[in-house]
Amino acid sequence: MIFEHDTKDHGGSAMERPPTAGQLAYEEDCRRCPRYADQSPRKDWRELPDYARASWEKEPTPREYGRSGL
Repeated sequence: MIFEHDTKDHGGSAMERPPTAGQLAYEEDCRRCPRYADQSPRKDWRELPDYARASWEKEPTPREYGRSGL
């Protein structure tokens, strides 16, 4: 089954699967923190390596920055 969605928010063609939970979480994370620590811009979802996308799919929540977990 093919779904249509607004391509302005997620890039790509008009006929594709809707964004996954991991993709939505990553895009929200990029909205909150658009640059890496070295000030370079974050990559688009489609540019992420498979292991990075898999990590976002496994834990599809925006990350908390500045939190001390140690």
